[in-house]
Amino acid sequence: MPDKEDQNLSNEQKRKKMLAHISQRVHASSPLPKNNTERKLQTKLDALMHRLQDETVTETTLVDLLTEYALTLQEQAEHFSGTKSAVVNEKGEEVQDENEDVVEGLHAKACVAYEFASKWKERYTIYYNWAIAVGDRARVLERKRPEEARILWREACEKYEKAVEVGMERSYLRGKEGFSGEMVTSMSVSRALNNHGLALRQRAMLMTDSETEESSNTDESKSKCLSEAILKFRRAIRISSDFHRAAYNLGTVEFARGQMERAAVYVFSALAMVTSALPSSSETENAK
Repeated sequence: MPDKEDQNLSNEQKRKKMLAHISQRVHASSPLPKNNTERKLQTKLDALMHRLQDETVTETTLVDLLTEYALTLQEQAEHFSGTKSAVVNEKGEEVQDENEDVVEGLHAKACVAYEFASKWKERYTIYYNWAIAVGDRARVLERKRPEEARILWREACEKYEKAVEVGMERSYLRGKEGFSGEMVTSMSVSRALNNHGLALRQRAMLMTDSETEESSNTDESKSKCLSEAILKFRRAIRISSDFHRAAYNLGTVEFARGQMERAAVYVFSALAMVTSALPSSSETENAK
């Protein structure tokens, strides 16, 4: 992983150190798998790794390649998640599927690539997708290593917070004359806020006495997390008033807090947003 010592290195030295780490600990060069999808993804990773080793690419291209590399690792993880099957022991009990270890490892490697990318440039897409990778890693670990999963959910919250910060800045600068940086829309910022709220909700659901040290503090800590989640969802809706997912998620958190009437209001509001976005019957007839 990148460390503080990198601050004293030249860009060329940082680049060499980064490539050595990725080639030795992240990139797994192996015979092409027989599965067509897996073969395509591995070929893509190999090609990206080859381009990363090209010393002539610019810093911007380097960050683009690192981001694409991480996204491909996440795509691999999604593929393996979709192919996993239930594994049952001799007692008829469902046990850990070995695919889950592979999936968790791929998400972990994607996080390394995003961290390296963030050392070169600050981008909304880096922090947003990095947070998703951390959250997906946490989901895999919730059953077998819950304490580590809780730590990862906290990390995901930090990455979403950074994504919102960078996204708000880019969204503001987008309308300024001469701005040529990353283009971030208000809906993109709302998505990061919504996902941050979901991560806070999940973190609250996994809280135990061991994390809060005293059992009397557990309920208070959960309540604080859920209250923070509510603020994220409300802010997402303020920025994008038709963001039905944030409204629905706000309803689920209110339900978790026992606020049934509020929960119903937000869930029905989300339904109204979806309904209003659908074409009317007259528009459908005209389209035929």
